[in-house]
Amino acid sequence: MKQVCQKKSKANTRVFFILLGFVLLTIIPIFTSCNKDDDGNGEFGSKNVKVQFYTTNLSFVRQTSNESQINEVQAMVFIDNGDGGGYKYNYSVEGTSLTHSDTLSTTFDLEIYTEERPVKIFIFANSNGIISNNIPLVGETENEVKQKLIKPVTSTNITGNFPMWGEYLLPSGISSTLNNTITQLKVLRSIARIDVSTTKTPSDFTMTSIQAFRVNSQIQIAPNNYTGSLLVSDPSIPISSVATITTIPIPVIANNSESQLYLPESEAPTSANQVAKATCVIVGGRYKGSATVTYYRIDIEPNIAGYPSGQILRNHHYTLNIVNVSAPGWPTPEEAAENISTNIEVGVQDWTDANINVGLDGNDYFRLSSRNLEIERVSGSTTYTFVATSVLDYTIQWSDAQGNPLPQTSPGEVIDDGVLRVTKSRNIITVEAIADNPSTNSILRYFLIVAKRAHIVVSVVHAGI
Repeated sequence: MKQVCQKKSKANTRVFFILLGFVLLTIIPIFTSCNKDDDGNGEFGSKNVKVQFYTTNLSFVRQTSNESQINEVQAMVFIDNGDGGGYKYNYSVEGTSLTHSDTLSTTFDLEIYTEERPVKIFIFANSNGIISNNIPLVGETENEVKQKLIKPVTSTNITGNFPMWGEYLLPSGISSTLNNTITQLKVLRSIARIDVSTTKTPSDFTMTSIQAFRVNSQIQIAPNNYTGSLLVSDPSIPISSVATITTIPIPVIANNSESQLYLPESEAPTSANQVAKATCVIVGGRYKGSATVTYYRIDIEPNIAGYPSGQILRNHHYTLNIVNVSAPGWPTPEEAAENISTNIEVGVQDWTDANINVGLDGNDYFRLSSRNLEIERVSGSTTYTFVATSVLDYTIQWSDAQGNPLPQTSPGEVIDDGVLRVTKSRNIITVEAIADNPSTNSILRYFLIVAKRAHIVVSVVHAGI
């Protein structure tokens, strides 16, 4: 067993920061414990005690095998000695015998000591180099350790080998009684995923590139704060990080960019500084077939109550859906980044916060940003719900509230009752009023989505006079 220990100087002071969620992974750790004193007496003196933790996959948002890949594992053991100071770092061990059982889970072995005192174990993936350059000192607190483990960010886009972190609490210590304990160990990626898509035809707008401006220069591998479900609501940004990085433009093919742009966390600037200081995405594209590429700014503004504009959180999955482009953009990416977003309409969806999810046949899924839509009464009004799915051949059809298809209607990609037209694509379902609602009352309509065995009913309220 490789044990890494250094002594903590009493001159060190505690530094605290505040932190927090695209896609959860699971890991199956197998802990093999040996006694630190090796005296062979009693339960905690036993040798070669194997403690296994079994888990199941958690997959409720899109993720790729690249995002789930774990190439190395290291564990840090923290012990609470009962002095009121909380858990303190004790030693580290590297994970061995890594096995990828599927694209979502990894198994590995750790050799650690039995311990009677409460234990907390930090699990780090793809972070060995960062840890070796910032080895904790024995006696350091959790926060002190977290704030030492920093990864630099450059203009080169982050493409893989994502640092991850998770923890497991053992309040009764490590002993043979933990054999065959069933649990789930989840880990957080330290980055966020940004996808950009458009529903416009190439004759209206052709997206050619994406990049990000004012990106933070450092990533803190482990968050300062999180909820019990291992989700974060605030970013954890190193005190020495500065939002000065401009990422290299990524070419876009077929008006869609998925699994290409990954960013560190960002905090939301004040309202007065939104334009000048917020991290933003710049899209390059050709408007109405023009040979000239112009540039448009997109801000991270999910339509979620209490979500500050410009905030980016780790392990979250943001989809930027371009729903309309009305004119050419700025001549350069720099000009677009320095000015308010214009001539482009974008719907931003944070899929980690969405609660509409249907799991299908193992790895297949279908998610909607909303099942309840409202549209104004006048012709030309539009509304939409965003889609995240692995099923490309789903259909829509007019139905009743229970999901029974209406007579004389057929499933398809476009449905039209003479007043409303519903059009579906891979990333969005759009509802358009093609005639005024002639009634003084709102009219409630329903349409049915069929995706493999999933049947999902969406309501549409068409406002009256």
